[in-house]
Amino acid sequence: MSDLSKPTFLFLTNPTDTLPYYTLTFPQFQTKLQKLPPEMVVLGVSIDNQPVGLIIGEIYNKDDPAQPPIAWIHSLFVQPSHRRQGLGRTLLRRIEQELQQRKCQEIRLNYLSSLKTLSLQKLLSREGWTSENTGIICYCSKTKVLNAPSPHLIDYIDRLTQKLPPDYSRYHPLLATVCRPRNPASQSRFAHPRRSHSTTSRQSLRYL
Repeated sequence: MSDLSKPTFLFLTNPTDTLPYYTLTFPQFQTKLQKLPPEMVVLGVSIDNQPVGLIIGEIYNKDDPAQPPIAWIHSLFVQPSHRRQGLGRTLLRRIEQELQQRKCQEIRLNYLSSLKTLSLQKLLSREGWTSENTGIICYCSKTKVLNAPSPHLIDYIDRLTQKLPPDYSRYHPLLATVCRPRNPASQSRFAHPRRSHSTTSRQSLRYL
């Protein structure tokens, strides 16, 4: 492999530098890349000068002396043609190192669990992330549900939640129903900076 074909990892600190990476993340994070405030930590990887992977993190409580800073991983993506080469693992490890240098004591990552996220789940598990706060999310159009003939989704959700364990509760945002544990597991077992991820919404946690 020539030097030109080796992956190049680069922290992106200028909004202009993020432009070639826009297609590697969701539209709501493209907006953040356009501004790139100082609490954002963005790492890209390119091969032959072509962007092939991107990870986006954001630091919270950065200027609050009463609370230690924590970080969220908003997005992690590697082009399918460049997967299984360790690029995602390297992106994750390098952004962890950067966030640790910025005094973050934990990193969190949320994602919807599906067949498409199996590789992410395996990566997080291999890298020592813990999984917690698993929930069940039912997305729907509120208008269509309310106007649908009975029995409709609301009835189904009622029957579903009756069968959930007693430590689960229901939360109703505008367009989704979420069933989640009332009492998330204690984090006291973590002795150093932590990291975690979530499924459906799963939350993964990483202490640093």
